[in-house]
Formats: sequence, C-alpha cells, structure tokens
Amino acid sequence: MVSVVIVDYKTPEESFKYIGRFAQAVKTDGNLHYVVVDNSGEERIRKYCEQQSIGMEEFAYSKDAYVVSIAQTDVYVVDSHGNLGYARGNNLGVRFSNDIWNDPHIIITNNDIYFPETIQLDAFEQVLRKHSDVAVVGPMVRNMKTKEQQSPHSRMTYMAWASRYWLFAIAPKLALKLDSPMHTQTSQRVYWVSGCFMYIDSVKFTQVGMFDSNTFLYWEEKILSERLNKYGYGMYFLADSTIYHNTGSTISSSVAVLKSARFNFESALYYYAEYMGLGKLGQYLARISFNVYKFAYPVRQRIKHLLNR
Repeated sequence: MVSVVIVDYKTPEESFKYIGRFAQAVKTDGNLHYVVVDNSGEERIRKYCEQQSIGMEEFAYSKDAYVVSIAQTDVYVVDSHGNLGYARGNNLGVRFSNDIWNDPHIIITNNDIYFPETIQLDAFEQVLRKHSDVAVVGPMVRNMKTKEQQSPHSRMTYMAWASRYWLFAIAPKLALKLDSPMHTQTSQRVYWVSGCFMYIDSVKFTQVGMFDSNTFLYWEEKILSERLNKYGYGMYFLADSTIYHNTGSTISSSVAVLKSARFNFESALYYYAEYMGLGKLGQYLARISFNVYKFAYPVRQRIKHLLNR
C-alpha cells in the first residue's frame, strides 16, 4: 500500500491531470491512495470542482477533507486553509495518510512531473527492503526541456553556497556550476534526491519528524537528509528509473525572481545555521553576499534589456 501526496498551489487542473498520468505510467502490485493538499488558502480545488461539475463527497475523518473521482480514481483533498509552503503542506498530507491508512510507503511528488516510460514501484520498494538504512529513494530526474540531469546531488559547502550570490550577479552560468548534480548512471547512496518525486519509508520519515516545518520553500531535501542522518538513515538514487521535471516558464519579473531568491536564501541560511553549525559571522557574511546579489541583479537585467533593444 502506497500513498501519493501532492501539494497543490492554485493549479487544481494540473494536479488532476497529473494523477491521470501517474495512474497510467506507475505500476505496482499494491493499492494506491491519492492525497492532494489544497495549499491555496482559497479552497481553489473545491471551487474548481464546482465549476467543472466534479462530484465531491465530504469525508467523515475531517471537515477539511473530501473525496473526488478523477480518472476513475478516488482522490482525497485536504484543505490546508492557507499557503503552508512545501514542508508543512507535505507533512499535512503525510499525517492524513498515516491517520487514515497507515501506509508503509509514501510518494511525495510535484504535479509537473512527466513519465517517459512505465515506472515500476517494486524497484523502489526493493531498495528499501535491501537497505535497512535507506529511508528515501529517488529516480533519475531530468529537465523537461533540456534533458539535463537534475538529481541526485552531493552536499554543497558553505563557501560554495555563499560565493554563488556574487557570481549570480555577474556570471550566472558559472554560479550554477557550483551546484551541479551528480552525473552518475550508478544506483547508490547519495546525499539528497529531488523532492519532486520521493519514495519514502513512512515509519522512518515520521520517526525523524518529517520535513522541517521552519522552512517555507527550498532546501527541504538537504534538511531532510541531515534529519535522517541523525538516525542513521539516508537517501538512495535509483538510476534505472527516469522522470522528467517541467520546471515551468521563465520568471521574467525581477521582483518575482528576487522574491524566490529570498525564500531560497532564508531556507539555505537556516540549513547551514541549524544543521551545519554555521556561526554568527558566517551568517553575517552570507547576508552581505546576498545583498550584493539583490542589488546587482536588477541592474544587470536593466543593462541586458537596454542592450537587446
């Protein structure tokens, strides 16, 4: 028995389409339970179902949950009553699954995943059976457009991370190389796998406290890796399974880019301070580096715009 948890933020149509793709591509001998967390804070999924005349049945477990039928599959929708972010939203979905079914395995996945071929979940389960110290298994993740490998990754040092903000201001392509994924075709233990598709041992995930709820967005996988390590667990890369991650359209607004960068920076700083022992001086220097980027990025974009006119 496996629960599939999807956190939706104002994209109910995409989540329902994804469940259809998932049900068609993913093969397993057991049953699948689908949980979608409405993270919009606006009951966006309920309103979408009403507009599309999709039947909803209230669920006795909670006044915040109801069931809809998508692609001949029962989907349990849980309203979070606000945008909880990635970590807390997924934790809510996992707790719902634990309370209702207590499934031994959880798949945490984004709704922007595509499958080039059939995915056999038994291969993921075999890894967990073979390696008692593995709590999370992830497939090969490639970019939908460029086909470049996005996962797995090794640990990034503090110096590499802090230096990236200076480089992003002047040489973005060089900055990206400081966080290059592991280019490997070998299944093995790794530091972290992408949170866009994780096959998780529910007992171990719950034991370590799930995702750290102190982050809103970004760096959840690295933090989870550290939480797992404290209990002697780790993550595993399954090279034989491949998925494609559609990272979405390019953000053109400098304001939107900087807002996203702020979320990323704060989560990363929390990771280095709380899990890697970064002191006050290191945090101060990191903030200086980020402020350089925050000032230089809009200037760089304006110059680029003028040159392209």
